[in-house]
Amino acid sequence: MEKQHTKRTGKNLGTVTIEERYNGPPKIANGGYVSGLLAKFIEGPADVWIRRPTPLGCELSIVGQDDGSVCILSNGDIVVEGKPGKLDLDIPDFPGFDLALSASGTSRALQKNSFNGRMYLGIHPTCFCCGAEREDEYGLKIHPGRIPGKDLIAAPWVPGEELADEYGNVRSEFIWTALDCPGAFAAMDLADSHPGLLGRLIGEITLPIKVDDPCVVAGWAVSTEGRKLLAGTAVYNSKGELAAKALATWIGRP
Repeated sequence: MEKQHTKRTGKNLGTVTIEERYNGPPKIANGGYVSGLLAKFIEGPADVWIRRPTPLGCELSIVGQDDGSVCILSNGDIVVEGKPGKLDLDIPDFPGFDLALSASGTSRALQKNSFNGRMYLGIHPTCFCCGAEREDEYGLKIHPGRIPGKDLIAAPWVPGEELADEYGNVRSEFIWTALDCPGAFAAMDLADSHPGLLGRLIGEITLPIKVDDPCVVAGWAVSTEGRKLLAGTAVYNSKGELAAKALATWIGRP
């Protein structure tokens, strides 16, 4: 029997195939990247729900609804669903690039772990956002660490030319990617929690970001509701101006 609310039809907005290099966990698309693709079809803050892991390397349909919501479908099943949202979030002061750079050196993304006899760095070592073991030139390489004396994690981010649109600005899906993983690091480092997968991301880009601009990405814990871990994230440009913000809901591991 078909599960309720897993199928969706509507206005065809096109298709997308997510390249394998845009992974989060192995063989799954990065949640922030997918959210950013969907947010392109939504004006203002976007409220994106990740219903199931998004597959890589296969054609996905994008469908719009009369109420303004948009879905990404895999074989007719909803993978990601978004709608216009509201984002009321207290944003910390700009921590500064040098302080973020220093904090990044202590990041969990750079710490050695072992699994099944294999040593690796970080949580998901090849993640497009936070991975430290990418074997290609891609990857945002955002490695957040805790700022001493503050309930804040931060990392430097200097977006490269491969992330640019035709105007020299960082493409929006990559800014959304930057808003993803730092929320998980905030939950781990500041709330002693164990996030598993991203379930929801409410985000908004407030200013364009130029390629090669030395930015800072920050994250902080907001609240815990059972297995739901809420975290805020922000991207600041080199002037200390807020360029993007998000509120993430992570589903904690049992």
